[in-house]
Amino acid sequence: MMITRVTGRGFLFGLIAVFAVVFAVNGLFIYLALDTWSGLDIDNSFVQGLSFEEDIQEAHEWKVEIDSKEQGANHVRIDVEIKRIDGGTTMPYSIDAEIRRPAVATQDQDVLLRQIGPRHYVAEIDLAGRGQWQIRVRGRNQDKAVLFRADKRLYLKP
Repeated sequence: MMITRVTGRGFLFGLIAVFAVVFAVNGLFIYLALDTWSGLDIDNSFVQGLSFEEDIQEAHEWKVEIDSKEQGANHVRIDVEIKRIDGGTTMPYSIDAEIRRPAVATQDQDVLLRQIGPRHYVAEIDLAGRGQWQIRVRGRNQDKAVLFRADKRLYLKP
């Protein structure tokens, strides 16, 4: 049985060969990945994403306007007006709302909307603190499927 010695030069050539194989395989995978998929589903996706909520509402023929007014320390009045774009009179079976604090999930709360007109709802709520909040309003049909969803950011200055 013959024992071969590994020299410094042999070790260097072996190490270079291993890395050459790794780089060749990685290069092949990168080439195939870039050749088969460009990474974009649609052109200008960022700009289209900015109007996503409006597109959803228009597709379902709803227009939701959310207005908020500060009425004292941490007390806010929320006005929600819902319209049909086609002028129809059919309204969602139920409308629910919630106010969320993006940074603190424990301060999220459901909002009870009170109807004051055919398509006009209000709520007065006390918030847990000042800062940024997000109001979300959803309209649902009888099967509890969401017909529309509208969001608005609210910022109470400290």
